[in-house]
Amino acid sequence: MRLDQKNCCALVIDYQQRLVPAMFKKEELIQNSVKLLKGLDLLEVPMVVSEQYPKGLGATVDEIKEALGDAPIYEKTAFSALGCPELLAKLKEFAAEGRKYVLICGIESHVCVMQSALQLIDEGFKPVFVTDCITSRKFEDLAAALVRAEKEGIEMASTEMVLFELIKGKEHPHFKAISAIVK
Repeated sequence: MRLDQKNCCALVIDYQQRLVPAMFKKEELIQNSVKLLKGLDLLEVPMVVSEQYPKGLGATVDEIKEALGDAPIYEKTAFSALGCPELLAKLKEFAAEGRKYVLICGIESHVCVMQSALQLIDEGFKPVFVTDCITSRKFEDLAAALVRAEKEGIEMASTEMVLFELIKGKEHPHFKAISAIVK
């Protein structure tokens, strides 16, 4: 796997008002996710966002919404974000531009995140878990998701790994801005 600004996009899964408060290490999740999303927005990496049954689980939390730029938000009832036909169609548009790597962040790692990643594989994408930007209510479920992801061939990276790989070095015009974001 070699990420660059032209071969990836991001799938942001279910950072919702009634879900986030119950998550394991929720403060770190939000902090790291905001860094990732701000960096991706700055680097013009396209993103799509899912919300699981927002009528019952609420909208995307404000901190995440603010970091997303103008990324479209899609409602879903299936656990996999790709169960939303419009979201899947948008990802296929990105793939037509050569964006086969899908950076995944969100909750819950063992349910919606995992099922989305598995369906991405089935659709010909290459999912990448941004490991410091996914979690579950219980640590054991997060750990199980990471073990399974590895066995399924899902790539893994951290926020800093992703952002610094995208800019390649200090000569990138957004090096200083990305450095400031990750601090």
